[in-house]
Amino acid sequence: DGTVTVTSDGGDIQVDPDGDITSTSGSVTIDADTAGTAANVVMADGAVIDAGSGPIDVDADADITLGGLATTNATGTAITITALAGGVIDGGDTTTDIIANSGTVVIDAVTGVGATNDIETQIDTLDLTNSGTGNVDIDETDAIVLTDVDTSDGTIDVDAVGQITATDVNS
Repeated sequence: DGTVTVTSDGGDIQVDPDGDITSTSGSVTIDADTAGTAANVVMADGAVIDAGSGPIDVDADADITLGGLATTNATGTAITITALAGGVIDGGDTTTDIIANSGTVVIDAVTGVGATNDIETQIDTLDLTNSGTGNVDIDETDAIVLTDVDTSDGTIDVDAVGQITATDVNS
């Protein structure tokens, strides 16, 4: 029911396959963003963070490896993922990486999003910035709206089973 916060004082945050984090309506925050560190968030294949109707915020100084993030939140920040000096990595294919059918997913990265293995999504709207080098590869299970998707130096590949509506996409 309540808010869940997991914070690191400088080390990685590891979520094992059986270490699911769940809330029915509260926000879930995973914070490995500690100044002066290179902390990662590493979700094993099969690990799930489910916020119910609450928002999810995942932050790391370096890379974020995704198992599965899920929310029914319908806001402009249903899921926020920030890899300050790294990328967003697919941790495996047991679960869909990001589920937010009603809201917007905001991703900020530096070294790519799904650069080596695509990020599987089932989301309504995507706002993504990759400010460094690295590719963006998204595999959407239905329709998706791309409101602002940018990479400074890399390719953008979005595959969808349904319609893709692109408002602002720059590579």
